Amino acid sequence: MDKAVNRVFVSVEEGREEPAWLERVEPFLQAVLTKLGYSGEELSVMFCGDSTIQELNRQYRNIDAPTDVLSFENGDQYSDEEGSWTCAGDIIISLETMRCCFLPSGSKLIQQSPISARTRS
Repeated sequence: MDKAVNRVFVSVEEGREEPAWLERVEPFLQAVLTKLGYSGEELSVMFCGDSTIQELNRQYRNIDAPTDVLSFENGDQYSDEEGSWTCAGDIIISLETMRCCFLPSGSKLIQQSPISARTRS
């Protein structure tokens, strides 16, 4: 079967409340990948807290501090009953640091989220 779509997996760290806008992430990323001409790509996005992203930052970048976003390229390829896929990689986003970096004081996350802003019609 030919590659015709992309796979986007979105998750939230266990024990963390899902943001109200979470359901918009996957369609937004699907649209971005399509607009950029990608097909057959698999992308994973996880939203977490500062302690988790700090541990990953320490482990992979030797920086013992939280950050807003980490990305890990993969490039592995595999096939299944739906087609052939390239694992683009993983994106890890700290919800806590994202609020500090993207929100002016007093704003609501849903109004300022880059995901929300680009999915409005």
